[in-house]
Amino acid sequence: MNKISASARRKILKDHKEWISTDKEEGGRAHLNDADLNKADLNSVNLGGADLRRVHLSDASLILADLNSANLGYADLSGANLCGADLRFADLRRANLSEANLSSVHLNKANLNGADLSGADLRGTNLNKADLNSASLSGANLSKADLSGVNLSKADLSGADLRGVHLNKADLNSVNLGGADLRRAHLSDADLWFADLRRADLRCAHLKKADMSDAKLSCANLSGADLRDVNLGNSDLRHANLRKSNLRKTNLRDADLRGADLSGADLEGVSDLNIEQLSKVNTLSKAKLDTELMKQVKEEYSHLFASCSAVTKTAKTAVKLWTKAELSTLKKEYPKTDTQKLAKKMKRTLEAVRFQAKKHGLKKTKSYMQSLYDHYADK
Repeated sequence: MNKISASARRKILKDHKEWISTDKEEGGRAHLNDADLNKADLNSVNLGGADLRRVHLSDASLILADLNSANLGYADLSGANLCGADLRFADLRRANLSEANLSSVHLNKANLNGADLSGADLRGTNLNKADLNSASLSGANLSKADLSGVNLSKADLSGADLRGVHLNKADLNSVNLGGADLRRAHLSDADLWFADLRRADLRCAHLKKADMSDAKLSCANLSGADLRDVNLGNSDLRHANLRKSNLRKTNLRDADLRGADLSGADLEGVSDLNIEQLSKVNTLSKAKLDTELMKQVKEEYSHLFASCSAVTKTAKTAVKLWTKAELSTLKKEYPKTDTQKLAKKMKRTLEAVRFQAKKHGLKKTKSYMQSLYDHYADK
């Protein structure tokens, strides 16, 4: 980590500003790679196109900063305030942006491959066509963000707030969206092949023509969702809530519907749906089916069409309450321990540990985050 004096920093910023204003003919490009700028006040600074690889900007203030096309690969921006900043085309590969304020930031076509954005505030952020392949966004707030055309393949979005986001045509192949809030999200034509959506909230989500084949949707809430022309082949929909959802012309080949609630769902024109699959659902009360299939099901499983009040409610999965001892262990070990290892040790799901940590305001220590940074930097 390179220490830079205030006077040296002012000169670097002045030369860079001249370099930009003269179309790179005078002054000089800012090279601040590995510089120590933690907690620095850099509001409205112009560092467009600067070399900021591995720079340390933890808890720095970069409100309305111009970082267009800057190279911030492996940079530490944890806890930084970048509200309204311009990061279009920026290289942020493997950067640490955990707990950062990125609300209303412009990240169009930015490279965030493998970046850590866990717990970050991304409300109203423009991520159009950004590359977030393998990025960590667990617990991040992305409500009303524009994620159209974004690449989120293999990203971790577990527990993230994605209410009303625009993810039309997004690449969400193998993404982890377990427990995520996707109410009224726009996911038309999105690639959700092999996506993990267990316990996700997808109420009234727009999923028309999305590819959700082999997706994990057990216990997901899809009530009122638009699932027209969706490919749900070989998907896991056990105990999913599909009340009043629109499944017209959807592909349900080999989909597991055990315990699913299909009351009021529109299943007309569905392809590759058979009576064996329907025999295992929880209810079909007021559901719409093609005439021939409706006749078969009523003849053999008429009880499935009983009114909702008469249907025995599916037993809710027992919630294992956290004990005082577990919470004490969590508060003691979470700040300095790998979350996945801690979850395994406590015999809890990763989502459960992250939820409790967020609920109790727990954060990773600076030394732990630095060790992560050093680990990735050495690779």
